[in-house]
Amino acid sequence: MLLLMKAGQVVYFGKITSIRDYFEKLGHSIDKHSNVADIIVDITSQKETEEEEEIWTTVDLLDEDFDDSVVHDESDSSLNFISL
Repeated sequence: MLLLMKAGQVVYFGKITSIRDYFEKLGHSIDKHSNVADIIVDITSQKETEEEEEIWTTVDLLDEDFDDSVVHDESDSSLNFISL
C-alpha cells in the first residue's frame, strides 16, 4: 500500500501496482518505459514558479479525484477490515 499526500491532503492511497492506471485515468500520460515514481513526484510536487492559488487548485483537484475513485473505496474497505 502507498499513501501519497500533497499539502496534507491524500491524493492517492492504494496498491503500488495500481498507481500508473490511476493517474492515467486522471489524464496524466505515463510512458510504460518511464520511471513511475519520477512521474508521480513531478505530478504532485509544486514548482517554485507556480502561483500559490494554482498549487492549491491542483491539490484540491487531486484530493477530489482520489475521494471519488474506486481506489479510495478499496482502500477504505481495506482499512475497515484491518481495524476489525
